[in-house]
Amino acid sequence: FTGGDVIFEQMTSYSTGPVIEEWSDLDGLTLSTDNRWFDYALQFWRGVLSEYEEGIPLVTHNYRTPLDYVNDYRGNTVFTDLYDHPAELKQLLEMITDTIIECDRRFREELPQLKDLPGGAWGVGLPEPGMLFLNGDPIDLVSVEHGETFNSPYVERLIAYAGSLYYHHH
Repeated sequence: FTGGDVIFEQMTSYSTGPVIEEWSDLDGLTLSTDNRWFDYALQFWRGVLSEYEEGIPLVTHNYRTPLDYVNDYRGNTVFTDLYDHPAELKQLLEMITDTIIECDRRFREELPQLKDLPGGAWGVGLPEPGMLFLNGDPIDLVSVEHGETFNSPYVERLIAYAGSLYYHHH
């Protein structure tokens, strides 16, 4: 969403470093689908959909939970932010949640087939379209109370948008 550089490793990828070193950096942060990574994903989906076989469930993207994106953008400082900067953290979580919704809407607008195809990932399928996939490992590293404050409201907002989701975490 930042359009920044990414390191690719076997079975994973991540940003080259924390994007938000200081909370004042939040003012200059742009999260958008107007970047090369979104364009690459559109090209990927055009190829997938050109070979699509009816009945195969799909999800548009393996998104991370908003809290997982923050872990990427702030690094492990996010875990002290829960205590020291809750207001700023919530502001960033809102921005990221908005961007996930924007990204998914754009996928479905630019690739109308995705509006009607069944949702599914990793052996889980739903007959209705719109399912989101979220990976959210930081939830397993915070207290239940912090999860309810800094994870659940944003994940619930994504469920309200999509109707359903597959939530993966370790």
